[in-house]
Amino acid sequence: YRVARMYCDPPYWQTDIDEWKSMFGDVVNRWATYSDTKMVEATARFDTLLRAGELRHTGDPRLRRHVAAAQRQRCRQGWRPAKKDARKIDLLVAALGAVHAHGDAVANGLLSDSTPLVFAY
Repeated sequence: YRVARMYCDPPYWQTDIDEWKSMFGDVVNRWATYSDTKMVEATARFDTLLRAGELRHTGDPRLRRHVAAAQRQRCRQGWRPAKKDARKIDLLVAALGAVHAHGDAVANGLLSDSTPLVFAY
């Protein structure tokens, strides 16, 4: 794999993110999942690509479970994922971040638009 962007959720990871940033530079970015604005943008991009049939994943049952445990939550900026119940949605949130990072890397000329995006956990 060639990593063009790495989006990291800062809570509990500040020191690690700082270390990765010092090793890998601008590839590493803080991406706060508690930000409605960021999550609404990522959710919209993910939804657009999903409906267009441009997203694939390996079929991992853990990702399926996390997607199934999510629901859309309305906020001021639009829609973002939220838990339906106590089950986890972390892999869905990671997938949203990966899709968003891929889109930003394409927009910044770091990747070709034809670079495949496949989720593997």
